[in-house]
Amino acid sequence: MHCEVLFFTAPWCDPCHQAAPIFSEVTRELGIAASIVDADLTPDLADRFGVESLPTVVVLCEGEVRDSLAGTRPKAELRSFLRRSIGAVHPPDGPGVAD
Repeated sequence: MHCEVLFFTAPWCDPCHQAAPIFSEVTRELGIAASIVDADLTPDLADRFGVESLPTVVVLCEGEVRDSLAGTRPKAELRSFLRRSIGAVHPPDGPGVAD
């Protein structure tokens, strides 16, 4: 199953600036295809996926919304959300990164 994760943000959104590096780190750790989407530049896309607040993470599998999560979240919570939403996704072998 092909899944992708979208991170909806905007330049004026301070919580988005805090959440973006966490999002990038977690998706890289898990080996998940991810895109950062500027909601101001793509309002139709944000509307299509039901984004009502920023930041919002949207999980798409086979082109359909599987799950979403709004707000800034701790790294461990975001990791858990993505693993649960996508399924059998495991981090690379090796020492874990402290949360």
